[in-house]
Amino acid sequence: MSRVSAANRAATAQPPLTAETETKHFKPGEAENPNPTAQAGATDHGEDADVKAYMTIEEVARSLRVSVPTVRWLRQKGRFAPGIKIGRRVVWDEEALAAWVEANRETAA
Repeated sequence: MSRVSAANRAATAQPPLTAETETKHFKPGEAENPNPTAQAGATDHGEDADVKAYMTIEEVARSLRVSVPTVRWLRQKGRFAPGIKIGRRVVWDEEALAAWVEANRETAA
């Protein structure tokens, strides 16, 4: 833990941004968004509707409440949902993972 004096912290503290103090920064050639209700990166062509949600191994493990090594072990044994290799990373389609979970649900005895 670093020791910073209260005076030094107060001197370097930034005031909170308000409507009056907020400054907009734009890159050269970039104009303010003419459609403020549009999300950043979204287009009017509906392209975002086709984008699938992919989960990393950490997200998969967290959602299944198991450890990352357990997911790796199951995958190595061929007992886990098929992943998608993107470079060195493996990701899972949320829908495919949900289907695999349902297919592996135990039946009542």
